[in-house]
Amino acid sequence: MIISENMMSQEEFIAAFLSVWDKPECFEPEAVDGLAALSATITQLTDASNNDIYNELDKWCENYPKLTEVIAAALRKPKNKPTDPTKQGNVVDNRYPELYESLCKRIKPSGE
Repeated sequence: MIISENMMSQEEFIAAFLSVWDKPECFEPEAVDGLAALSATITQLTDASNNDIYNELDKWCENYPKLTEVIAAALRKPKNKPTDPTKQGNVVDNRYPELYESLCKRIKPSGE
């Protein structure tokens, strides 16, 4: 488990995952390949709780230690609203837009 239940919320973890989404250099080649399975899982869980989504992300991240380290570091940094990588031509998002959109729906917009 990447986060302690007492330290951060599942929503904060999802936001941290999204914060590295627009940094393709953080994704190991194997992680990019693994996004297909993660996308299929997450997009099927539209009615699931954030805890369920967190558990799936956490389980998936266990296979990618470099990415996990980057996400953990993002959890320690001040929070910024995730940028929309479709506007930046992000390769990862272009391959898995449903995954990005599904995860974005899980976090509250800034100011709420």
